Amino acid sequence: MTLLCSEASPSEDPEGAVGEVSRHCNLRMAYMKQDHLKALGPFFDTSPFVYITDRFKYGYDGDLQKRLMEPEDEEEADRRKALAKEHGKYGNQVAELVSRTKMGSTLAYEVRWEGLDDPKQNTVETISKLKAMGLDKVVIACDERIAAKAAGLDQKPLTRREVVRHCEAFGIDEEMCCNRQIRGFSAGQKVRLSLAAMFWTKPHLIAVDEPTNYLDVETVEALAKALTMFRGGILMIEPKTDFVERICNEKWHMEDGTITVEKLKNGAKRQA
Repeated sequence: MTLLCSEASPSEDPEGAVGEVSRHCNLRMAYMKQDHLKALGPFFDTSPFVYITDRFKYGYDGDLQKRLMEPEDEEEADRRKALAKEHGKYGNQVAELVSRTKMGSTLAYEVRWEGLDDPKQNTVETISKLKAMGLDKVVIACDERIAAKAAGLDQKPLTRREVVRHCEAFGIDEEMCCNRQIRGFSAGQKVRLSLAAMFWTKPHLIAVDEPTNYLDVETVEALAKALTMFRGGILMIEPKTDFVERICNEKWHMEDGTITVEKLKNGAKRQA
């Protein structure tokens, strides 16, 4: 799931070829990890209103940007440095992808380089070169920012009224949203908050890892109805077979490095 959501880097095969994850540049994806409650940790002493306004203050998902931009471990950081010496301008690493354009039919990005703060030093690099520098996830982070702006999310007001209305749809009332600390929430209420945050960017595709954890029967029922009505795509890891078969159209079985698809003949037809 983490690999499909581009938050893990593809590995190498025995011949040294690196795998690739491809996604449309305008896709808005939201991912709720199994350990998503950890993301709430820094905000435990604040309210859901503060959490959402801080996470989405620029219109895009700041938490997602951080996960995509930062190397996942020291090995990836060292790999980026080594590839920058080979492909970067004067051996520098990429500091930021400023914008996106097209060179013929190829996507290209304006690059600001570390140590070169003068905009005149910026260059336009093809997506293939950036991928050769191990920056697949950085490219996706830029695409996410552009897609959020194209959808007008930077104009979506982060007012008390808007945030409360959004959270109420997930069972978090105004008192809880604005006046209670997240620390005092039950595990189920924290899951509801994570779901609310995931849908703030109006994603085309959601990926959820065991979303029913900590939820009571009534909330699981409401979640099943909501996911059935969701008009986007859903990718889900979930051990509760009955819940899966109410929502999903197919199962993917992964074994010995191969994925086989099983169509579910359960009559479940989502609105999408």
